[in-house]
Formats: sequence, structure tokens, C-alpha cells
Amino acid sequence: LERCIEDQLEWAEVDVRLTQDGRHILWHNSTVTDTNGKAWTINEHAQAALRQIDVGSAFAAQYAGERLLSLADCFALCKGKLNLYLDCKAVNPEQLAREILAAGMERQVVVYLSLDDAHKVQRASAGKVATMTKWRPAFGGAEWAVTNGLAAVEIDAPDLMPAIGAAFHRAGIKVQAKVLDAWDKPEWWERTIAAGAD
Repeated sequence: LERCIEDQLEWAEVDVRLTQDGRHILWHNSTVTDTNGKAWTINEHAQAALRQIDVGSAFAAQYAGERLLSLADCFALCKGKLNLYLDCKAVNPEQLAREILAAGMERQVVVYLSLDDAHKVQRASAGKVATMTKWRPAFGGAEWAVTNGLAAVEIDAPDLMPAIGAAFHRAGIKVQAKVLDAWDKPEWWERTIAAGAD
């Protein structure tokens, strides 16, 4: 996140999980491995214990001593500097909405979660927190996103066509293209940008 801010990027994606004591913490996987090789399951341990784990040494010596970041600390670091795409792996939607509002980050985040949990965030924030979820062609057109109160949708690269991107934009919905794995190639990036990915 510090590098993103230094490089003046507009957005960064972070993954959010809930600890055993009900705190939101940033980590992608359900477990984190310490320097001794012990795996810690995020939802089975309190935040204080998890924040003692050195998560940086496994990447490079220069990151030795880096700790898991709480969502509150993430907000403090990024407020006014970096917008956040919160990829919710396992969260308390109502609590998350309250934390976003309390930190004054409602204009700097978009929250990605299931449609059911998106509705919970919308209700808990009185519609002040932007939500997004996966869209598939079988769901119908852009009206599906509007009806569900979404600010954005994620569309798999092969499903994002120019007409689809244009329809979402006319409805005021942002489009994120999923370009991972087999789609993580320049030709897919270019295709999705041309089709209207934001």
C-alpha cells in the first residue's frame, strides 16, 4: 500500500478476513504461515496473536518484520491517498459497513462480496458504501445491477463485450474485468479495455 501511494496509483485491491475475535484483517488466504512453518487459521486466532506473525520474511529480507495489517490501520494509511477495492473473503458485512463509515472512507472504497452480503452492507450504510459483485450473462442486463443497488460489477474477460460494457456505463455502473489466470495476458487486457473495462 505504501508503494502504491508513492507511485500515485489510484486504486489497490486488498483481501479482508475476520479474526476469531471479530476483527477485520488484511490477508488473502484462510491461513498464514509463520517463519517456523506453523500455519495459523485466521478465524481461529485473535487479531493480537495474528499480528505477531512475521509475514514479510518469506518474501524478501527487506520485508522482515512486516505484520498483518488491520483494516483500521489500512484505512488510516490510505485515507485521502489511495482508494481501496475490498475483496471480502470472510467478513461481517454490517460491521464492515460501520467501520468504513467510522473511518470516513465511504468515498474511497468499493466492497466486493456476494450479492446477499452486498445488500447487508447497503442497508447498514444507508446506501453510502459502494458495493459490487460478480455479473454473469445469465443474470440479465445492466438493470440487474441497478435493481440490486450495485455501483460496479466484475465480469469475466470472455463475457465482457463492447455492447455489455456500454450498457453498464449507460446505467452508471462501473465495470471491472477479471483478467486472472489464462486471461492474464496482454491480448485479454487490451480486449477488455476496448470493451469498456474501467
